[in-house]
Amino acid sequence: MSPIVRIALILGAVLLVLIVAGGVVFWQMMNQPMYRPGMVRAEQNLRGPLTPPNPQPADEMWWAVEDDIQLWHFSVGEGRPVLVVHGGPGYPYRQAWTGLNDLTDRYQFHYYDQRGCGQSTRPIDQLNSQNTYQNIKTLERTLGLGAQIAEIEPIRARTVTYSLMQCPGQPL
Repeated sequence: MSPIVRIALILGAVLLVLIVAGGVVFWQMMNQPMYRPGMVRAEQNLRGPLTPPNPQPADEMWWAVEDDIQLWHFSVGEGRPVLVVHGGPGYPYRQAWTGLNDLTDRYQFHYYDQRGCGQSTRPIDQLNSQNTYQNIKTLERTLGLGAQIAEIEPIRARTVTYSLMQCPGQPL
């Protein structure tokens, strides 16, 4: 076997090992959850703190959950507050659910557009990285589960929420 063929075989084997190793590392990274129980409370992997900024907007139709994030909302009814979380991302509410009208004398239902949806602030207008995994992490940190849970806490603190409803985007 000539030295050139031997070098080509060695380089091919090294390249194959690197590809397989890279695939294994990528597979391991993709199988790791972005959030584990307790991470939101510990404020890990969040874009901002759980404490809402002060002062709050003067317009009562908006909740500030971070310095640059405002959530549009409306409420219907009187009584114990209930936060209604829309499905999605997307599917924000434009009107109160008619199926809950009979309960509005005992409960105040708070409907809101999640960050990045409806009239609420859209913190991302484009992804700058060519790295797909980094883009996914950016989306998750800014718009994902942790951000959604993180924004519920300041809302709950403001409305002294009695109940939390998460329903699909279909109107009742």
